[in-house]
Amino acid sequence: MYSKFAKKRIPFLLSIGQISSMTLLSRIGGFARDMVLANTFGASLYLDAFLIAFKIPNFMRRIFAEGAFSQAFVPIFSEIQKDDQTAHQFISQAAGCLIVTLMAIISYTVIFPKSVISLFAYGLVDDPATLNLTAGLLQWTMPYLGFIALVTLYGTVNNCRGQFAATAAAPILLNLAMICGAIFSHKMTPQIFGLAYAIPVAGLLQLSLVLFYFRGRIDLPRPNFKSEKIRQFLKAFSIIVGGSIVAQLNLVIDTLFASFLPTGSISWLYYADRLINMPIGIIAVSVATLLLPKLSQSISDKNTQQLEERISWALRLTYSGMLPCVLIISLLGIPMITTIYLHGSYSINDAIMTHKALLAMNFGLPAIMFNKIFMIIFFAHKKLKTPTIIALLNGAISVSLNMLLIPHYGHVALALSLSISAWCQFLLLSFWSYRNGWLHFNLKALLPWTKLTMICLFICMLLNFITPDIHWWMNVSIFTRCEMFISMATFILAIFFLFLKKLKLLEQILL
Repeated sequence: MYSKFAKKRIPFLLSIGQISSMTLLSRIGGFARDMVLANTFGASLYLDAFLIAFKIPNFMRRIFAEGAFSQAFVPIFSEIQKDDQTAHQFISQAAGCLIVTLMAIISYTVIFPKSVISLFAYGLVDDPATLNLTAGLLQWTMPYLGFIALVTLYGTVNNCRGQFAATAAAPILLNLAMICGAIFSHKMTPQIFGLAYAIPVAGLLQLSLVLFYFRGRIDLPRPNFKSEKIRQFLKAFSIIVGGSIVAQLNLVIDTLFASFLPTGSISWLYYADRLINMPIGIIAVSVATLLLPKLSQSISDKNTQQLEERISWALRLTYSGMLPCVLIISLLGIPMITTIYLHGSYSINDAIMTHKALLAMNFGLPAIMFNKIFMIIFFAHKKLKTPTIIALLNGAISVSLNMLLIPHYGHVALALSLSISAWCQFLLLSFWSYRNGWLHFNLKALLPWTKLTMICLFICMLLNFITPDIHWWMNVSIFTRCEMFISMATFILAIFFLFLKKLKLLEQILL
């Protein structure tokens, strides 16, 4: 006999499906964008400069917007959202505080771009031409941070109120704007500025979309740092920011190290990261987006049984989506890269280098996806110090591995260190979740999932022997590549779902 929560899983799946479908469209648009970028710019100095300039506002976005902000905001908002007046006031004050803080950061970066770039890519200091180019690009990309932070604020409120589509669809507009910027870049001098001009336009479009579908009254932002709820929010926010900064510093350190590597290294890592982030966005981020307000609600209602069931179900759902993705990327990484990127200025050597980085990232994909869920569990419980300490340790591991591995493996070392540190973070987060009583291990329940994993790995190993080598994939037509890729991916998914049903695991997700 199923619990009351089990009967509500179908609506939960529909909500996740709504988020995932919009995310999938965004990722498809992202691949279309990357095809245009690869065709127009290849893996060049100009694209490296743009990626650094765009990575800086993205780094801060992950800290101040979709990362720390939403994770500190949701548990507090879940407690007060039933009182409309208090909720509206809290939203207005949070928006005001966010704008004041970010305007100071944006203004400094626009006025002194080179000083900021030196923190992220010190290797450019000895190359004045590239440094000047990157600084000019950063002055145009940085205002995007302000727009996307407000998108996150109002989108998070929508998520708490059950409206997920607009927020999940917002990245589609960024992809469209960048595609248009690349297409019309031939009118710019240098061409890469066509991409930079498109970024703030995309931010304005994204904010307009979320505000159009916003559920509730939109009040003018009114900063109030003395409000009790705002002070509570800022305290939680500052602690989470500490952990987020350390986590994001791994990306900064990667960029710093990559700036000393041969030209193209940053682009190879970028293209691989785009592929590996597709399953993360569609599965892990979608589940985490829905899970945070639901767990916060269960904790607020003091419903322990519902809380445990939601955590267990989220982990099973994430695993069932993660496993076939890891197998497909391991087996079909080359056809994915050659089909999406091997056009125009993007060379065969670029494809080989991107594939090496992709395989190293794929090693850490399971840990990265589970970490998304574990972090949500900690934040929903307002246990903020433990993940921050773990993030500090994780950052130290990543830096040490970079220094140790880069002389031997070049740009691949950056991807490999990220994966290894993700597994260390996973082990620590799962241990502390178990110690706090949020995670329960049942060996009998884990056995069928272990069987499913072994079966899929065995089938994948067999397919590896009959899969064409890299030279075949690179020399056949794009239509043959797509046909073979779709056939093999469909076969892997069919086998996976067959045994998922055979081992009676599908009902654990659907019912």
